[in-house]
Amino acid sequence: MNRGTPVIACNSGGPKETVVPGETGFLVQKDSEWGEAMNKIVKDPEFAAFMGQKGLKSVHSKFSLRSFKQKLEKDLITKY
Repeated sequence: MNRGTPVIACNSGGPKETVVPGETGFLVQKDSEWGEAMNKIVKDPEFAAFMGQKGLKSVHSKFSLRSFKQKLEKDLITKY
């Protein structure tokens, strides 16, 4: 997502917390779903670009240094 491309990931663990299905990428379980997701990206480059940009914005809003700083400050203010 940090490269502005849609993500195809297993529907488990960390990806479930970061990938928004159909918006920033695809979460898949079955082997056949990997190919289907790849096919959607290849056949619709405009949609793939849109998903990539949404993913990039998501990464910056959740995982940037600025975002981390804001969350840390909020936690410190709340606790102290």
